[in-house]
Parts: sequence; C-alpha cells; structure tokens
Amino acid sequence: MSIQPPLTLNQKPAEIIGITATKEEDFPQWYQEVVVKAGMVEYYTEIAGLFVLRPLTMFIWNELRKWFQSHLDEMDIGEAAFPLFLSAKSLAKEKDHIEGFAPELAWKLDVPVAIRPTSEAIMYPYYSKWIRSHRDLPLRLNQWNSVVRWETKQTTPFLRTREFLWQEGHTAHLTEEQAGIEVLEILELYAQLYEDLLAVPVVRGRKTENERFAGGYYTMTLEGYIPSNGRGIQGATSHCLGQNFSKMFDISVEDPAGSGRLYVWQNSWAFSTRVIGVMVMIHGDNKGLVLPPRVAQTQIVMVPVGINRKTSAEDKDRLMDQLYEMRKMLKKLGLRVEVDTREGYTPAWKFNDWEMKGVPLRMEFGPKDAKSHVVSYAVRHNNEKGTIPVAEIGPQATRLLEQIQKGMYDKANLAYSQHRKVIGNWDEVTPALDSKNVVLIPFCLDGKCEERIKQLTTKEDDLGDQRTASMGMKSLCIPFEQPSEIEEGRKCLNPECDSCESCRRRKVKCSGSQPCLTCTRHGFECRFGTIARRGYSEASYVQDLVKTIKGLEEKLEEVSRKQSSTPFIGPSMNRDAVEGDSEPAREAEMLLSPVLTVVSGPAFECSVRTMVRDHVDNQNSHSSPATTIITSSGNGPPKQSQWNTAATLVHGSPTPELISQGQSRQLFETFLSLMGVNQHFVDPRAFSDSLDLLYHDEATRLRQMQTLWYTQYLLVMAVGMLIGSPSESPASPPGTSFFAEAIKNIPPTYELGSHGVLAVETLCLAGLYLQWCDRKHDAYVYVGSALRLAMALGCQLPHDEQQGLRSEVNHRVRVWWTAYMLDRRLSTGLGFPPGVDGRQLRAELPHPFSGYQHPLPMIINIRIAQTTDEIMASFYGNMTITQTEFVTRIQDTLHNLYEIGRSIPSSLAMDFCNMTTATTRTSASLYLMLFQDAATKSIRILSTLRAEKRIALFGYFDLDATFSAAFILTMMGFVQGQDGAPPEGLKQAAGILRHLSRAGNHAAQRRLDELKQFYEQVWSPTSDTDRQSWLEEGDSSLGGLPFTERATLDASGERVFAVQDEYMTTSAWVPWQMGPDQQANPLDFNMPQSFEMDLSHEATDIYSSFNDPTLPLTGVDDVDWAEIGKIFNLGGDR
Repeated sequence: MSIQPPLTLNQKPAEIIGITATKEEDFPQWYQEVVVKAGMVEYYTEIAGLFVLRPLTMFIWNELRKWFQSHLDEMDIGEAAFPLFLSAKSLAKEKDHIEGFAPELAWKLDVPVAIRPTSEAIMYPYYSKWIRSHRDLPLRLNQWNSVVRWETKQTTPFLRTREFLWQEGHTAHLTEEQAGIEVLEILELYAQLYEDLLAVPVVRGRKTENERFAGGYYTMTLEGYIPSNGRGIQGATSHCLGQNFSKMFDISVEDPAGSGRLYVWQNSWAFSTRVIGVMVMIHGDNKGLVLPPRVAQTQIVMVPVGINRKTSAEDKDRLMDQLYEMRKMLKKLGLRVEVDTREGYTPAWKFNDWEMKGVPLRMEFGPKDAKSHVVSYAVRHNNEKGTIPVAEIGPQATRLLEQIQKGMYDKANLAYSQHRKVIGNWDEVTPALDSKNVVLIPFCLDGKCEERIKQLTTKEDDLGDQRTASMGMKSLCIPFEQPSEIEEGRKCLNPECDSCESCRRRKVKCSGSQPCLTCTRHGFECRFGTIARRGYSEASYVQDLVKTIKGLEEKLEEVSRKQSSTPFIGPSMNRDAVEGDSEPAREAEMLLSPVLTVVSGPAFECSVRTMVRDHVDNQNSHSSPATTIITSSGNGPPKQSQWNTAATLVHGSPTPELISQGQSRQLFETFLSLMGVNQHFVDPRAFSDSLDLLYHDEATRLRQMQTLWYTQYLLVMAVGMLIGSPSESPASPPGTSFFAEAIKNIPPTYELGSHGVLAVETLCLAGLYLQWCDRKHDAYVYVGSALRLAMALGCQLPHDEQQGLRSEVNHRVRVWWTAYMLDRRLSTGLGFPPGVDGRQLRAELPHPFSGYQHPLPMIINIRIAQTTDEIMASFYGNMTITQTEFVTRIQDTLHNLYEIGRSIPSSLAMDFCNMTTATTRTSASLYLMLFQDAATKSIRILSTLRAEKRIALFGYFDLDATFSAAFILTMMGFVQGQDGAPPEGLKQAAGILRHLSRAGNHAAQRRLDELKQFYEQVWSPTSDTDRQSWLEEGDSSLGGLPFTERATLDASGERVFAVQDEYMTTSAWVPWQMGPDQQANPLDFNMPQSFEMDLSHEATDIYSSFNDPTLPLTGVDDVDWAEIGKIFNLGGDR
C-alpha cells in the first residue's frame, strides 16, 4: 500500500471518519491518520513541516510538564527563559556541536540571525557572567520553550517537525562526579515519566561515541521499542557536556583547593513533544489512539444508551440526572469525566469516536442499567467489558483506571521483552532484524566498526522504502543492565573486527586470536571489547577516569616544580648560564597560563604595617636626636592586642538615668534621619508608640523597662549620642553608659528566638555601636548572631513566603538586609568569612510600602555591600587566578560600580564640581560607600560634611573612610616619589582625623598616628618641615579651634567651609581632577561603553604596570616582603 498524502482542511468530515490504514501494513500512514483524526494535531498549511497542537496534545504535554517541574522544584533547579534568537557569532563558538544543527538552522534577515535550535549558545555567555566563584556552583536552570530546526527530511508530527515544544535543562558543577550524579538522576526522572505516566517501557543506557550528543562528553539515553515496525526509538537524553562548552564560553572558577582556575563541568538534558509520538506509536491500534489514564484529558466518558423515540421526556430527564449525579461523584474523586449528550449521533457512532480518541474507560447507562442499579463499562486497551454497581462507582472506577494504567505498561513491556534478542552469531543478526527484533550483540565500541556493522546489515534494494524492517542496524545504546548471555571479554560480533582493545589503543596490527601475538609478546592483557566492559554504571569506568585525572594532575605538578626550581634570570645574571635549564620553564609556560597569587586583605595590611614599623625602628637607630624626636612622635601608643575588646565599655559604667521625653524624641529623630534611610534598624511607627508609653505613667514605664524593647531603646539612644554628641569622658565615647546597660539586659541566646525580629534589631544595634567604637571583632560576633537569628526566623525568604501582615513582612525583609549589610562590611574589614553563603539566599529586595522610607537608597546600599563582598572574594581571596581573569574581574567590578552610581536618583546625586552646596547625610553616606577607594572624592565629601557639622564624631563609617582615603593618597605619593608636594587632600584628611580625635574618638587618634608614620616614609620630615607641620598643628579652618568652641558653632553660621580644587593642582594629581566643563556624574567614569572593551589581550601589559620585572620576587612571602622592604629603605636614602 502506498503512502497516502496527509489529510487537508478541504476534505469533508465524512471522508476522514475512522482510520483507513492498518498499523501492521502501513505504519506511517496509520500514524498520520491517528494523530489527525484523534484531534491531536492539524497540519499547518501555510508552511510545510509545521503543525498545530490541539487541546488534547497540550493537555498531555501540560500533565507531563507539571509532573516533571514538581520534581525539578524538589531538586532546587530554577526556571528561566532566554531569548529565541541568536547570532552567527554566537554559534561560531560551538564548533563541533553546531555542525549537527547547521542544516536545520532557520536564518532570518540580511544580518544572519537564527532561531535557536538549542540554547547553549544563548545561555552559556550568561553562565560565564554569573559564575564567578565555586560558591556560585552548582548553577542549575531549566526552561520550557520551543525550538526551530529546519528539517530537510520528511516531517512527521511529534517525531520530526520544524518547530517543537521541549524542556531543556542546563547545569554547571564543580566536579565531574557531581555532574555525573545529576546526569543519572535526570535520566531516572525521564524513565519514570515514560513508565509511570505514559506506560511506556524503556531501556536505560549510554550512547556510543558515534551517537552521543555532538560536542558533549557522554550521553545517557532512554530507548523505546515500536513492535509494529520493529524499530527502536530514542525517548529522552541526559548529556554530560564535560568541560567542552565551559572552555568555549570561558566558564571557570577558582579551585577551592588553591591549584588555579577550573573549568566547570556542565550537563544538558531535554525531552520534547516527541514523547507523545512515542506513546501514540506504542499504544495505538487500528481503531485509533489509546491513552494511559494518567495523561488522558478525558479518563471516563459516559454515554447514555437505550434512549429512543418511545422514551418519555420524564424518563430521559431522570436518566440524564442519574448520569450527571454519577459524573459529579466521580469528579469529586479527582477523575476527569465527560457525558456525551450530542444529539444526532447513535451510541455506536459515539463509541467509535471515543475509541478513536483513546479514552481509557467508557461507561454506558440506559434504562435497563438504571433498573439494575449498575453501569456498564468497556476498557479501551483490551476490550474488557463488565458492570459496576452504581453505589460503588467511585472506588470501582478508580481501581479500574489503575488496572488500565498497569495493564498498558505490562502489555508494552511484554512485547519489548519478547523482541529483545541476544545474538552471539553474526549470521543470526539480519534474520533477527527482519523479524522486528532489537538485538544485543558483543561490540568493541570502535566508531568505524559501528559504521561497518550498519553497512553490512543494510539491504541495498530496500533503501528507499521506509517501511522495510531492516534498513541497517543502528546502535541504540550500551544498556546499563548487561545480558548475562554475553560473557565479558567476548570478541566483537562484527566479522571484520579482529583487533583486541590493547592493539586498537596502540594502533598496531592485531592477529585476531585471543590472546593475540602482540599482547603475548609484551605481556599485555588481551581483551576483545564488549558492551559490558564500558557500561557507565560500573565502578571500573569511574575509577579509570579518576586515575586518568590524577595522572594528569601529577604531570602538571611535576612541570610546575621544574619551573619553580629554574633560577631567576635577573638583569644582572648571565642568561647563557641557565640556558640549559630553561626548557622546563618553557614547557610549563605552554601548559599553564600566567597566574596571579591573590592574598587576603588582612594579610596584606599586616605585612605593610609590620614592614613600616620595622623600617621606623631602623631609622630611629640610625638618626640624629632631632630626627628621633620627630619620628617617635608618630609611633603612637604601644601595640595593642588585635582584639580591641568591648569590656572597657561595659565594666564600671554607671547605670544611666532616664533622660527626658524631649531628649529621647530628639535622639530618636536624629537616629532616624541618619540611619533610617539607607538602613532599617527599627520600625519607626512601633518604636515611636513604645516611646510614648515609656513616659505615659509610672506603671507603664516599669512595664516597658522590663521588655526587650527597652534594651533596644537604650541602644538607639546610645547610637544617637554617638552620631553627634561630644564624649561623656575622655576615656569613653558618647552613650557608653546606655550601651553598657543595654548589653547587660540582652537575653541569653536560648531566649532570643522567642522575641522574634525585635531580637535581630537589638543585636544589629549592638553591633553597630561596637563597630563605631572601633570594637569590630565584638561587632562581628553580635552581627553574625543577628544574621543567623534572622535566617532562623525566615526573614530572608521572599515576601510571598512569609506569614503575617504586609507591613510586618516588609519590616522583616528590611531588617534582614540591614543585618546582611552590616555583616558583609564587618567581615570585609576584618578579612573574616561572611556569616551566610549567598548561594543559599532567596531574599527579595525591599518593596515600597506606605509608612516606610522609599527603598531605593537602601537597595543601592545593598548593591554596594554585595559589590564589596565580590571585590574581597575576587581580589583578596586565598587563590590563584590568571592575569586575563584578573583583568576581567576588574572590568566587571568597574561596570557594577558604574551601574550602581547611575542608579542613584537625582535627588541624592552630588555635584563634585560645586561642593559648596549643602549635602544630605543620606547622599554622603551612599557616596562614601561607593567611593571607598576613590580617595580624593571621599575626602571632598568628608570635608564638606565636617564644614556643615554633619560629620559623625564617632560613627557612620566616616573614620574608616577618612583613613582609607588618606592611606591611598600616601601610597600614591610613594609611587610618584617625593619630588612633588604632598597633596592637599592628605592635609584635609589629617584635619578630619584630628577633629574626630579632639571630640574624644581615640580610634581617630590611632589612625592619625599611623598616617604620620606613612607620611614620613614618603616625604622627608627634615627637608619638608613646613609642609608637614600640619600633621602636628592641623589645618587653619577648624583644627585650631578649641573643642568646646567648635561644638557650639551654628551649622548655618559664618564658618562655612568650602572645599576648593586647589589641592589638586600638583602634577602628580592632575589626572584625577574634574574639569569645570564636565557634567557631574555619580561615578565620574568616562563613558559606559568603556566597560565593554575587551582588555584580555592586554592583560600582560596591565600586569606589568603593577609588577616590576626588575623586582626579584620568588613567590615566598618572607623573601618577597623583604625585597619590598628594601624599596622603603631606598626611599629613605633618596
């Protein structure tokens, strides 16, 4: 029978009723008729190869999608959606992989733009952007979409179409083992989807090298079987891509073990609407479609029977009422039921129609059934018939549907098992294939041998007939479950294959005997490959991979040792003397890309401080008495312990007296104005109400003082005093007595959780006060506790997943982010690990909400904290990175800072060309956070704050920002040399530090002493006495005023301190100056396009700008710091 043309829209209904082709005689035509006449698809007549998916198909697809997505959710695999189009440039990266899709790409427009055939080239550039550390792994995303492959062969609904729906997952992992585990987990999910939902048996296995996914490492597959034509069919695949794509798209992380960069291991896995076609081919029969109950849109159809002209309207209505009542009962059980009340069709016509549509269970109900109180039924897949008592219709129908689901699977599995033949003789292969069997044969896994087997089993006279059973044997998979009939070591069944594995690997001629002559001569193990030996599930395969990787690592380490042992060729050495030893170094250079060893920030700071201190001691021992006096004045107080304990703030502090309500309200308003915009420590409405209760009457006051809120109140008052009040005594900062009383009242750890988010707020406030008092270690402990408590309370969850009023949820989210920011900045400053791993966070940014400050300033602050964390992880972690990666990280960081700067609203933006205008505390704080390393701008902001009486005498990070900026200016002076004058910005910074010190801030005095030490290493105090006098006397603007007088200055009075541009006039600082004709820009970068430049090819030149090739660094810390120390000594002699 010839293949009939597909059905068209112009054919009359009478012509398309019923299936005209049989499954056994004309399988292709039967399949096309079934999917069209059963209402699954319609041919799209505008463009060939495309199909309309009708509701029945979409219901089945959505059922599969819901089931699979629920399992992905359990595995914490996220859902994403990427664009449909991609460029030729993107596809060019994929090399071998894209060759398999090249003929199927749909190109559009004059500029080559393709519709995706698959999404690797679209998604992986973003994986490279998002994955910056091993802490970002695993990254696991899935998307549901459609793809286009412009098939040139004959298209078939579901099986070969130019556009189809599918699910595709793409994941990245740190190790091969992690990737391999997921590959098998997903494969098992696919198997369950086939077996449990579609009632289709499948064989789990691994694709051969010829059949694996192009560009992948290996492919795991599910293979089904179509009994009618005797062919296997691929059900779904799960691919391990290895590191092929991560190398193409530069997706790499630092090795947690510290051995350099690692390319991530990637997987991809997918199933498509092809699964529906597989189900149709396996279960369908000559009546039409047969659907498993679990995916059937209609599980039960109820057809009224026995109604004729003699049936009265009352009897008909009574019968229909009974039918609808039964349907209602069945629907309550979750069953999908339809009642066929179509007029003009006989019951027999309806039976055939529903059978063609594949409904699993048909129920018939007529007058006779009503009298007997039963309902008749017919099972679709095996024609079983019977009756069910109406009273038991619910449980009986449910039982029947489960039996149908199981029966369909058992029937298909039996057919598959009966047609899987183990063949050990080549002469039996073709007859087995002609008998519509799937054969299992011994195979050596050689690709050429696989091709030859296909050629030997192809019937030349049948090449044009797609219905011929034997068109050449194509490998389906290497099954995980190996047949016991084929013993291990059995020779490949290909009659032309006469090479053992050992000879094949060595590419030498093999005698074909076992053992062969070559293996006998050299003592090798002689094995002829079998499908059993390379089964992925066997431990031996994994062990071989581990041994291979270990061997490569050992070779790499050996080359590295040779390179490190090669003598350094300095400018004064004879290169010829070491010419013979240079070969290992060249070899290593080819294998290893140039790397930078990055150390932690605190380690670098400690080394600098120690080096400077030793240099000062050395200068004191070789200097004149006059010089010694000047130098020793900068040494500051004796060296203290690294942990500046907070015990001195608590012990001996008197119990504070309750201040007046007016003073409390004023301090609270001060606290809110400065700390209630960028951060969120308290709910201002609830706190204000509790504050009123504190002063309501004596009884209420006593009750309030017994609550945790009163502890919070004491801390708010203490922080408010820190912001602008002078010190209570020379030995303690403002608010010490309030803080000490609060610390004594904080509940023990086991009680904190019972107080809810109030305990988190209290711990954050305690940490904030300690941080501002330069007790950062104690602050780190308190804030870390707050962060973990907030996690335990669920404050980090998305808004929709938290319970409570919307105002309470918004408050908790803001408190969470406040604790997060405090923790990130404290851990960054101390060089300690942060309190929470960012990969575990699902927190949403704060939302706008009535009664709270607009969240934009807080969101900007959050982004700055996140960027700070990225900087510490990228530039100061204990790791080794390539120079190119280092440059890329700098580019990304600058781009992030630029975007943050652009996001600052105009109401908070600062004009650096005109710093005489008033500056809000919120703007200043945001910019100080943003410009942590932009020294000159930070000093300009701080000087303006000081002039406007807005600078925090003890807190608000102003002290840290001032010293950081001054240190950077000093180090730049060290780079430029001492020929130029010290920048005026340094003078301004010293004045700010002295201002804070005279207010009682002892930490500011310590920073000033350290600044003096650094200054004297760059600009000689003996030759520049006048220039450095400001270190001792302060600047003329405010430094010379007595503290009591400064404290009473009116902020809008006569002493307005205008920051001018003159301090930027020395030649060394001109590049940092902003011209008068430039527009104010939040970050003052040139153009955003500059961040899109590819600087990777200039990595070596950039590296040389901060690496002096004449400096004999060895990689050993002690030796290298000694070499850098010599530079300081030379600086003193110049």
